[in-house]
Amino acid sequence: MKKVAIGIGILGVIIVGIVAFLIININSVVKNSVEVVGSEVLGVEVGVAKVEISIFNGKGSISGLTVANPADYDSPHAITIDNLSVHVDPGSIGSDKIHIKEIIVDGASLTYEGNFLDSNIKQLQKAAETSTGGTAEEGNDDASAPNLQIDRLLLTNTNVGVHMSFLDQTLGLTLPTLEINDLGEDEDATVADVINEVLIALNKSLVPLIRDNASGVTDKLKEVGEKVTDKLKGLFKR
Repeated sequence: MKKVAIGIGILGVIIVGIVAFLIININSVVKNSVEVVGSEVLGVEVGVAKVEISIFNGKGSISGLTVANPADYDSPHAITIDNLSVHVDPGSIGSDKIHIKEIIVDGASLTYEGNFLDSNIKQLQKAAETSTGGTAEEGNDDASAPNLQIDRLLLTNTNVGVHMSFLDQTLGLTLPTLEINDLGEDEDATVADVINEVLIALNKSLVPLIRDNASGVTDKLKEVGEKVTDKLKGLFKR
């Protein structure tokens, strides 16, 4: 009986130690996890300035989240989020699967470089897909990868700066509100799986947005064409 009591006592001390560690270090743990795992999945540097999450109710915020652009693209960042609110299931912290009930992103800045067939955002999505171990349909067989579930992700007032080679300046657009539910419901869904799903949905929203605003692109092309025509006329007058 004494041995059992001692064993229970030691187990209790370990549990208390783990809880105490999480209470004290939860913000730094989340910050480090987002930066390290995000960078590995996307193949670019992911940075976080500050994390403030309560271990008791799981509610908080992440500030200064940046996702660098893939190589060969001009802008330093593909995605910049000044602040996002997050609600994590406290019971899932430290478990095999992190359960996030809600993430709300208001006023993120996104840079779109390339064309309709290939872009920096598409390249990030391809990197995430590769990190899953195959296509989204094939899934991931890496049992050691962390698991993640997000019940609701809401992006509002997302500013999109469109950079295309034939534009002499950035085309500014606003992405329609994007809501994605039940991300990573699959028991074995990894962080890479979830990020892949998000970027697929983001790409599907971005391409129609840019095409629907083709009048702005057309105006830019017309302006460039007029400048070229004027220069050619000037040459013939000489």
